[in-house]
Amino acid sequence: MDDNARNLIIASILLILASMYGGDTLGTWFAMKTEVSGDGDIEFEGVDKYYLTDYSSELEWSGSDAPDNEEYTNDYEDNGCSLDGKCKEMSSLMVDKIQYLLYLVIISGFAALYFLNENDVKKGKMACLTMGGAGLLAVIMFTFLFPEALDDDGEIWKNLDDIGMSSEPSIFGSDTTTENGVSIKISWRPDFAFLLVAISSILGIAAYGRIDSEASSNLSNQSEYQENPFSTPSMPSIPTLEGTPETPNPYQVQCGNCQMMMDGNVEHCPNCGFQNR
Repeated sequence: MDDNARNLIIASILLILASMYGGDTLGTWFAMKTEVSGDGDIEFEGVDKYYLTDYSSELEWSGSDAPDNEEYTNDYEDNGCSLDGKCKEMSSLMVDKIQYLLYLVIISGFAALYFLNENDVKKGKMACLTMGGAGLLAVIMFTFLFPEALDDDGEIWKNLDDIGMSSEPSIFGSDTTTENGVSIKISWRPDFAFLLVAISSILGIAAYGRIDSEASSNLSNQSEYQENPFSTPSMPSIPTLEGTPETPNPYQVQCGNCQMMMDGNVEHCPNCGFQNR
């Protein structure tokens, strides 16, 4: 097995590690931005970022009488995560399910490298399939379950209804409203960690296909080697003239006219009729 499949597996593992431990930039799964502006000089901008096990909020105010900026971080399992205490739905999804799926991707990736090093193609393929499948499942679960979990714990979209927005929980979107001269714009989208895990799952599945391709190529080369192990080309056969014996015998003579070999007891050449004696 060459290095192509191994490189895909290693790249897949590194992307998962980056999504888990990439910090504020690479470790963000979901981001929601709120911008508030009005007739006065005070403006507000807030950014909420959601990671694998916690979330952070950054509140920035501008204006002459604006309050101080704020920044804080909470774990999903902390009692202060939501008004009701822990973020139970977020913790159940991100910590208990998606985090374990990411660990499964890493373990399967190292298992695939081990099996390929041992030339166990079948187990290597299964490990790659598990790696790609676990990453893909994490992406699907986040896409369809995270918005509802966020709304259940933080009542994000319920609060948007209270200020005149009619958006439903979704993985991507934006909405605006204006009330009493105050304009509010809210936008939300998946972030880098989500993208890294999606790419990782694609690489895992690609490694599975690459192993199949390499195994077929190796089998073809092995079959060719068995048929001709010393790679010696076969010598072409040399055609002979029609009616000309391949080897002369002592009872044949050569026609003095057409040079064809013939029976020495024959008086006339059977080819040209020349009289030889």
